[in-house]
Amino acid sequence: MRLTRSFLASGFVVMLLSVSPSLHLFAQKTGMLSSSPTMSPAKTATAAVKASAADTTASKAEKKAEKKAEKLEKQADKAERQAERAQIQADNAALKAETKVTRAEKAANKAAGKVTAPSAAPDDASIATAIKEKLASLPSLKETKIDVVVKSGVATLTGNVKTAGLKGVATNATKRIAGVKQVDNQIVAEKGIKK
Repeated sequence: MRLTRSFLASGFVVMLLSVSPSLHLFAQKTGMLSSSPTMSPAKTATAAVKASAADTTASKAEKKAEKKAEKLEKQADKAERQAERAQIQADNAALKAETKVTRAEKAANKAAGKVTAPSAAPDDASIATAIKEKLASLPSLKETKIDVVVKSGVATLTGNVKTAGLKGVATNATKRIAGVKQVDNQIVAEKGIKK
């Protein structure tokens, strides 16, 4: 009877060791695979079962850590989108404020009776330079490369930006440059802003 139990326990261990490489490694480290008489087949089977349980626990912990990492990555992406939206809103608000200041200055000069000499219309090159400087000054567009071509007061914008919101900021900024009659925005937005 003892021989049968011993044989069954050994068969169980061999089966477990063939299923899991980590059990096999554990068995080698603990001496279960040696012919050493110090570990009985029952102890060998018990150790194999414990190793299997440890392997399962480690696997569950690894899956839990992966899910946590995915969740943190999604949260970081969401925070980045929110920061980007906030920067776009801030840039648009700054552009609107500049326009209001310019209008107020013109109204104040008119009310004071100051007559300003009509200035010569800016040439296309100076308009293009002013647009590039304005776009470079906006925090939300600092990391983008937008090409500007101006012909007869029509500003054509090309390049790539991350979102449609950034494309809109470029259009709004360009419209506010003196001498710009029209904006042809051909910028490609890589994705829309998700809410």
